[in-house]
Amino acid sequence: MSKELINTIPLHAPINAACDEDGGRFAINHLEVLPSPGGVIAVATNGRIAAVAELYGHIDRPRLVPAAALPTAKKHLPKKGFPTVKLDGDQWASNHVVGVPQAEGRFPKVGGLFPVLPSKRDTVRITIDADELLKLADALRKQAEGGATLQEDRDGGKRLITLYVDTTRGNQDAGIPAVGACGIGLIMPCAAYEHHVNSVDDSDRKRYTQLRSDLISAESGRAGTTGSISHTLDKNEMHASP
Repeated sequence: MSKELINTIPLHAPINAACDEDGGRFAINHLEVLPSPGGVIAVATNGRIAAVAELYGHIDRPRLVPAAALPTAKKHLPKKGFPTVKLDGDQWASNHVVGVPQAEGRFPKVGGLFPVLPSKRDTVRITIDADELLKLADALRKQAEGGATLQEDRDGGKRLITLYVDTTRGNQDAGIPAVGACGIGLIMPCAAYEHHVNSVDDSDRKRYTQLRSDLISAESGRAGTTGSISHTLDKNEMHASP
């Protein structure tokens, strides 16, 4: 393999959307990239969510990519192909920025936080449109008079929404009840997707199980503490002093 291709990663998934803005005790304002048999495993977390994607490309060892080196807006995307991030010497560069220093910080091992999927008999599988869920959360969110800043409410000003899922799910097309700060709502599952539930479920389960296994294996090859952010993604602990 040519040296030009090593430490070069095409980003076909905008996984940096899950990065934290500030970091803290852990370098969660970075993307961790790990070598894997299929290419590169990328991990991002902000302490509340964790995202893992298998990307094309090649990396020589586990590294941290600063979020500042990654595209965050449509104007940063190339007209053709995927945006690419590359390590040149000790600095990262992408389609829109150059000269972002390589970081050497602590990144939490999150692979062990992903549970083994229960059997089909013990799970309820529902596919929803995240954009529609965000619209519903916005619609039921409390705001200040005159459209000013959002008031503090039971959600602390956040877009929190509670979904009530019928574990029997006799009707795959039935709406899912929701409760927000200012009212109630319904969100419909993606019916066309759910009608192929058996074949899709098998595929999704296989992908989840394989990527979870690859992540745990990749993390075992670098320094760090498993479970260093406890058994839940806790932003307060991640930002705590060492």
